[in-house]
Amino acid sequence: MKPFFLISALLCLLAPATLAEPVSPSPSPSIRIGAYNIYTDFKGDNWAKRKQGVFEFVEQAELDILALQEVTEVQIADLAHRFPRYHYVLGARSDGHRADQSWYEFNPIFYAPDRYRLEGWSSFWVSPTPAAPGSILPRTKTHARVLTWARLTERKTEKEILVANVHIHGLRAADEIDIILGELARFHDGAPIILLGDFNMTRNADAYAALVSHDPSPRFIDASAAATDIIGPTNTTVIGPDGATYDNDGEMREISDVKVIDYIFLCGATTVRRFEAHPNRLDRPNVYASDHFALTSEVSLEGSCPLAR
Repeated sequence: MKPFFLISALLCLLAPATLAEPVSPSPSPSIRIGAYNIYTDFKGDNWAKRKQGVFEFVEQAELDILALQEVTEVQIADLAHRFPRYHYVLGARSDGHRADQSWYEFNPIFYAPDRYRLEGWSSFWVSPTPAAPGSILPRTKTHARVLTWARLTERKTEKEILVANVHIHGLRAADEIDIILGELARFHDGAPIILLGDFNMTRNADAYAALVSHDPSPRFIDASAAATDIIGPTNTTVIGPDGATYDNDGEMREISDVKVIDYIFLCGATTVRRFEAHPNRLDRPNVYASDHFALTSEVSLEGSCPLAR
């Protein structure tokens, strides 16, 4: 038998065994994500007393993605200096300009550049005119609210995710959620979505129910409800009833609220392995680095998130 025919015969014998072996798709690696309202500071009096606690949380959490709310320019500068290993998108200022306003914030998204490649990012205002700087939703508080989003591609798998970070009033949460989903749908391409931040709505709100049980799509998962392993308080994400932090005059401010208003929502075929609420105390038992707890979750995002355009 000639060598060519001998090789062909051997390949035919080997082919069935090779084809019979199932090929298992590689699972998506876990992502460690976090959301934290770090409490804004215009004068620098309270941040100086609290920032070390925020720094220690970020160092210990070792997150791939971190979304922060109520952040000023001074706080951003300190965080960027302390954590050069992260890149971030700052987004727009909530009031839309840099005049001397009584209240404003940024909602930045920090990400690990060794794991993710930034494909695009932007901001919009949670209002009937999302592109109008500083625009507000009528019948809410006077100051505007902004959403910052980033499209990230994981370098190893080339899988894309969309991260959306927001701090809404919650006074008209159903309208605010509709605006957010409608605006995201304008440029969304089906990738999994991480929607997180301070929503100022409780789990019994109609907007919450609509978000987690949307029919037919999209359906978001509340990481705190879906996690296999849940750590920390489950009845609140704000300090209270006996906790305190430093206010804008550097004095102690007591908090009495006990409610869940901060969330990590996920859209796409999702596995939530772990969720943790971090009280993040300072050097005294009931004094905290912020008036909110930090949230972290370990998740895998396998599928897509359909948003109606």
